[in-house]
Amino acid sequence: MDEAEGTNESEVVVSDELVGEPGAEDRPSPSAASRDHALPGEEENLDLEFTALDRAWEEVEADWENPKTHEKYLVLCQQIDLLSDAGARYRKVRETNPERADEAKARIDKILAIAMASLAATGTSAEPAQQTRRFITLVAAGLSLALILGSIYFWIR
Repeated sequence: MDEAEGTNESEVVVSDELVGEPGAEDRPSPSAASRDHALPGEEENLDLEFTALDRAWEEVEADWENPKTHEKYLVLCQQIDLLSDAGARYRKVRETNPERADEAKARIDKILAIAMASLAATGTSAEPAQQTRRFITLVAAGLSLALILGSIYFWIR
């Protein structure tokens, strides 16, 4: 536990303050799609998540050289399913700040790795889709053959 801040390094502190401090409009905001799909009553929780996300990003920007702040931010983004917003923020840094571009690119690669691992863990295999395609192809070939043979039969008859 860090005595100066009074928090555990892996602990994320969520504040009740709303986003809107000066300069907030300059930062990429969390995805509006997340707010659009919120159920009634979830908007308040989303505001808290977005506030926590903004605060974590501020910590990253303030302590850019510390890998722990980056990891803490990425863990938070993964927990609230906003890795896309992390990617957007790191991409903006990569494009606008040449001194931080290398670290931002490394973090974008990390975000992609996390997303791919999540997809692999929850995704389905391509096997059922391939079997379905094979079945449809066989049915189509069978129908085509039946039509050809029927046409030949009626033509000869």
